Amino acid sequence: MTVCRYMPTSGGRAETVPVRGSGPLTRLPILAVNPLGYVPSLVLDDGTLLTERPAIVQYIADKVPAKRLAPPNGTVERTKLQAWLNFFSSEISRLALRICISQVQFLNGRQG
Repeated sequence: MTVCRYMPTSGGRAETVPVRGSGPLTRLPILAVNPLGYVPSLVLDDGTLLTERPAIVQYIADKVPAKRLAPPNGTVERTKLQAWLNFFSSEISRLALRICISQVQFLNGRQG
């Protein structure tokens, strides 16, 4: 689940910032929000910057516990949610990267 889709569920508001831009990479719009260019990035009202999907979705869920978007903190169920979020962030992303690299190698006439 993307963070942008999760925000309305929580009753919160979010403003999106384009990741792509024209011209040099140093002028990408996301760099004004996050100098490292990480997405997703969530800037809180007090200016605090949060990054990484697992952290952001749990933060949003904790802000509206009555909506039961995530199990309560400190429970086994929450720990299982954190395990799944970390799995998707690391293992699935790594698999997607491998697939992309193999496709590029195939298109360039190399296999392996």
